[in-house]
Amino acid sequence: MHCDVILNIHYTAPKSVWDKINRAYKQLPYWDGFDSDGPHWIDKDIDITASAKPEGLKIYGEMPEEQWGEWYEQLKQKLSAAVGYPVGEVSEGYEFRYWKKAVNPELDITMIKGGTDNCYIVSDRKEAILVDTSSGKSLKQVIDACSQYDMKLIVLTHPHFDHAENAEAISKRFNIPVAYHREDDAIFDVYDSQPLHSYGAVGAVVLKLSLKQLRTTKVIRPANHFYIKDGDTFDDYGFPSVKVIELPGHTRGSVGLLVGDNSLIVGDALDNWIKPGMGHLYYDLEVQKKTYEKIQSLGIKNIYYGHGKPTKG
Repeated sequence: MHCDVILNIHYTAPKSVWDKINRAYKQLPYWDGFDSDGPHWIDKDIDITASAKPEGLKIYGEMPEEQWGEWYEQLKQKLSAAVGYPVGEVSEGYEFRYWKKAVNPELDITMIKGGTDNCYIVSDRKEAILVDTSSGKSLKQVIDACSQYDMKLIVLTHPHFDHAENAEAISKRFNIPVAYHREDDAIFDVYDSQPLHSYGAVGAVVLKLSLKQLRTTKVIRPANHFYIKDGDTFDDYGFPSVKVIELPGHTRGSVGLLVGDNSLIVGDALDNWIKPGMGHLYYDLEVQKKTYEKIQSLGIKNIYYGHGKPTKG
């Protein structure tokens, strides 16, 4: 039997939606993978392909009639769950959903202070991203703050316990992914994969107070995570004016977030324990110094630290 249908999924859907659709494809019988034509299902007398077209999602190929009915119903059910609305044939009156084009909203940055560490909510006053998650003792405080918003994403500047211990719990609570740099993935397994050192009297005190918890606190790698790198933005989550900037030195994969043109969340690349300056703890001192110079060269007015009060120009 020749099959050829057009479903009400528009090709302009954002990447985050297509990622869900691709996961749904893989759950269907006869899945064979992706080839040059797109997603593909193959078996005896079966050769089905999916292709995003201007007129909709085209499903076409060959499948025996007795198998098509059940398979096709599964396809529509799984796609409906993936995109969040009923999926069916355009010819039968099923309507498209069109996603808003990403804009650059004016954003607020709200600090949540948990003990000696800070995390931040970046929001348009309705939807929000959480940057870092604080340590376990602050979990309720962070969840209460996040509950005021439609949370879209968690970004970790790095996975040390005072920034990431709550990531898995908050990810599950709000059903949102966690983003961090691939270079820091091993820290979830063992802190000492990137052991810390310090400079100066302040750094020596901070390191001494931190080492026991760094070595003994298990930070769970979030099940729902993806990797980010320098220059990435978060268009798919409604935040195109939030940009990843790599700030290595404290860890290999430390990142900051440039929010608009004049605000930078720096994690532990800088700190403000007593006065603003280069972060006192480092994995690689020379790289940390280069990162410090990089931040200075940007001329950013508003700096939001992982430790200490923000400074605003």
